[in-house]
Amino acid sequence: MKILFIGGYGNISWWCTKRAIEQGNEVVLLNRGQTHRTRRPIPDEARVIVADIRDAAQTRAALGDESFDAVCDFLCYDAEDARRAIALFTGRTKQYVFVSSESVYRRLSSSLPFSETAPKYDLAEASPYIAGKLAAEQVFIEAQERTGFPLTIVRPGLTYDTIVPVSIGHNCFTVPQRCLDGKPLYVAGEGNNLCAFTHSRDFADPFCCLLGNPACIGEDYNIATNQWRTWNEASEDLLDALHVEHRRIIHIPFDDVLRLNLPLAPGLMRERMLHLIFDTSKIRRIAKDWTPKVDFPSGIRMTVAWLYETDAHRRIVPKVAAQMAALDEIYAKGGRDS
Repeated sequence: MKILFIGGYGNISWWCTKRAIEQGNEVVLLNRGQTHRTRRPIPDEARVIVADIRDAAQTRAALGDESFDAVCDFLCYDAEDARRAIALFTGRTKQYVFVSSESVYRRLSSSLPFSETAPKYDLAEASPYIAGKLAAEQVFIEAQERTGFPLTIVRPGLTYDTIVPVSIGHNCFTVPQRCLDGKPLYVAGEGNNLCAFTHSRDFADPFCCLLGNPACIGEDYNIATNQWRTWNEASEDLLDALHVEHRRIIHIPFDDVLRLNLPLAPGLMRERMLHLIFDTSKIRRIAKDWTPKVDFPSGIRMTVAWLYETDAHRRIVPKVAAQMAALDEIYAKGGRDS
């Protein structure tokens, strides 16, 4: 098959690109051609088309008359992006895979574990990121129903490889560096909620099983591990991987998390305090032999090892550092320390 990845070398997509190449496919990446020192290098076997997907004219010119068996879009975030993609790829691909998000599912305990039919948030009540993914899904589904646009939707669980999952903070190295410096690690709420931390390597196999499969057109799929950890356990796993001996974990009460100026939007922070586990029986009917192999303690050690391959991988974000320092003033200096 000839497969186009829009993006193709990010936290989730790099392993998908690698797996598609290993399967013998012709793999093409469409991106801006910029070098990101904080990402894995583009595989030599992949051909790169340089264009900004958000510039429709530039992308159309760069693609020329090329067509594909499958297009995998990891960079679509809202309705405008979706409409542009439909205009660009109608008649150019046999399958269009939109990588959406698990965050579209309304957090109802009655829906656990979340299946593809679980209720979703309304646009009006969703945070901007969630609303954007929901709106994009709606645009794509309408196009599929109206014109037969060859849509497949994928909703990844919390998927990591080159990023560091933390309960409060950003996915860069800012929070890990704080821990190494003796600062506390903050956990939202009680931290006993379960999460399906999925390594990108485990995501790639079932994802690639969808490509070129006519039965997957018009369908949506969750892809996530069935190996669950609480945020408390995952926090200890991270500290173990960093070899932090004198550790301090501080829990911030649920209501405080929602009102404080934290790195994630309030809607996403609320989700970090609720269970995030999935029914993956649908994808397993396609990827029949799929068994996730990377548990979180092993996976986070792999992530930390990659981060230490070069200084550039360990990205520090000053804004996040300032926000964490502000939390220290409230919770770590005579405040509520739990």
